[in-house]
Amino acid sequence: MCGISYLVWWFLEQLWPNLLSEAIGIAVTVFVIDRLLKRRETRRFAPARRIIANRIARTYASGSSACSEMVQATLRPSKSPLLTPQRRATKALQEFANELQRLHHAIDLNNIALEPKMFSDGAEFLETADQLFKRLQFLVGLHLPKNAGFDFICDSPVEIVERMYAKAEVFRRLYPESWDKSLIFSQSKTSAELAEAYDIAKHPRLPLHLEPEQYDWRQNRNPLVPDLEHMRRVKTVGIPVGTIIHVADSF
Repeated sequence: MCGISYLVWWFLEQLWPNLLSEAIGIAVTVFVIDRLLKRRETRRFAPARRIIANRIARTYASGSSACSEMVQATLRPSKSPLLTPQRRATKALQEFANELQRLHHAIDLNNIALEPKMFSDGAEFLETADQLFKRLQFLVGLHLPKNAGFDFICDSPVEIVERMYAKAEVFRRLYPESWDKSLIFSQSKTSAELAEAYDIAKHPRLPLHLEPEQYDWRQNRNPLVPDLEHMRRVKTVGIPVGTIIHVADSF
């Protein structure tokens, strides 16, 4: 046993420094190669990532602008008789829809260029932008003459814009030129500006009620909500039996 122990000790004493040196060399080589591959991948995919960052910038800008126009079209009407609140709100919503569609297309084509975290942030931005579009589709109805007898009841879209901005900031930090040099970005609105506009525009200025749980029914008014989730939250105390709460999804 002593002979075997001596051989093991001798083997380790003689080979351990070499093994350690080899291990360190392999680790350094792997690290360097990994860094080089990542750098090469970054250069390779940079153009596609810039395209997506630019599309996200434009989508955010057009979305926040459309969110503003839903109420500003009434708060600050145009001097031109052709630019009615309905036309202004509809036009802004269509511009947002176009940018959103282009972003969907850009991510579909270039998703391989996104790292897992970047892809996740992009997907969350898209989902939030889709939510904003649905909310604005509901709010654009404020300006349709056929809806004159309806009360529009929903949460403010400002919180959705804030969530969009939080995800978009990831791409802005990576490619600031995609935002700062974008002409359309000058149209974007901050959450503070939007919150102030919606606070001014809500009932009684417009038939817009931004707290479903606090809805105060008025005679001869028809409650209208964007979806079933909002309908469940509407305060029904004070609403006469037989009054229908309309849901825009099935309206």
